[in-house]
Amino acid sequence: VSSTYELFSERVRATLPVALCTVIEGPNTGATLAITPDGALSGSLGNDELDRVVIRDAVGELEAARTVVRHSFPSRRVDSRRA
Repeated sequence: VSSTYELFSERVRATLPVALCTVIEGPNTGATLAITPDGALSGSLGNDELDRVVIRDAVGELEAARTVVRHSFPSRRVDSRRA
């Protein structure tokens, strides 16, 4: 898969789990990362620590089959969960 959008759209069309993570505020606004439960990955949020935390958390949420809106920061995290 050559792009974040392609990974995300292929999984959605196939009705397979995928997480799309997007920076919506602060440095790297608009950066995206897509991740699947088996670890297929495309993109970056522009910060190695943030990528690591978001990937770990996204895989956990995918495995639990939950939809979550999460506000993450490299040094702290605040959750806003929606089922």
